[in-house]
Amino acid sequence: PTLTPTTDPTMDPSVSPTNPPTNEPSVPPTNVSSVTPTQSPTDLPSIEPSSIPSSTPTQILYQPGNLTTYEEGLLLSNGLQARLVARTGQRVNYVDGSRSSAVFHGQPDGGASYADT
Repeated sequence: PTLTPTTDPTMDPSVSPTNPPTNEPSVPPTNVSSVTPTQSPTDLPSIEPSSIPSSTPTQILYQPGNLTTYEEGLLLSNGLQARLVARTGQRVNYVDGSRSSAVFHGQPDGGASYADT
């Protein structure tokens, strides 16, 4: 390195890659399960079914179009719930009991929905 900046390159550029590309994986694949998650998950299904059956099947309560529930000024399909989390112009209440320092903005779209787990 030099003490003063220069526009000259410090080395000549290479003419070709250092390592030529190959068709072989850099690490051979294995069928051994890893303890840690993979860096690149796949959407492919597993080859074998799970050896542990799931517990009781989940009962689906949501019935699209069956508008039978009225909550927080909304008409909802059976199986859904509404919960008010903020009002325009008011500070937002946090779960720990404290409140936000800023008020909720004045242009909410009213269409957001979040999982309540």
